[in-house]
Amino acid sequence: MTFTYWYAVISHATGAGALPNSWGPGLYDLPLRCVVQGELAGVVSDWLGKPVSRSSDSVDPVLVVRHEQVVEQIMDDVAVLPMRFGTILHGDEGVQAMLAERQATLKADLAHVAGCVELGVRVLWEPPAPVTPAPEPAPLPTPVTTPGAQYMLRRAAEEQTRRAGQAHGQALAAELDRTLRSHAIDARLTVLQTERLLLSAAYLVRHEQTPAFETAVEGLRAAYAQLAFLCSGPWPPYHFVSA
Repeated sequence: MTFTYWYAVISHATGAGALPNSWGPGLYDLPLRCVVQGELAGVVSDWLGKPVSRSSDSVDPVLVVRHEQVVEQIMDDVAVLPMRFGTILHGDEGVQAMLAERQATLKADLAHVAGCVELGVRVLWEPPAPVTPAPEPAPLPTPVTTPGAQYMLRRAAEEQTRRAGQAHGQALAAELDRTLRSHAIDARLTVLQTERLLLSAAYLVRHEQTPAFETAVEGLRAAYAQLAFLCSGPWPPYHFVSA
């Protein structure tokens, strides 16, 4: 059985002729080619290795880098829907079947990302420290005096503090997103993914708006000195391909 390695989806019109030399070879220096189905084409190459796990420690980083290089070289020339590293199907027929099954969705995605790149933003913060309440006068005897009841009251207070911190973080992330989204046409956000990761976001930005977006990030960095900002890209629009 033969296997086909899939890099990206482009329009049929782009993939109907010879591929540009600037896209180079694929993994293992094998030539790129297009598998056409309807109005779409998959940029692929033969696959000579074994199926790979994206999370495996044994994945050759050279292959990962080459995959990304191919996708970025395609993106420099045409609108592209990137496939994740390690997308391997049973021959070209598998690619055609997938393109046929998802033709309408992928065509809509391709139109959505045309002329755009993905920019990533991560924001770290120090969560607010729990507020220690001032000592209160000893209460009058009440039925709530057992150790178990006192434990539940402490847990309730801790949960209230945690929720207040989350609400503060969500409001802060929304403030940042409002500024950045004004320079983007779409976004994918994750808020408070970990205790310190306030915001992890991917923004779909038109090529000509990239400098304005990066300037907006710098403005936020100056305005929110207590936060740490990381802006990366431009990348192929991985987060804007329908799952």
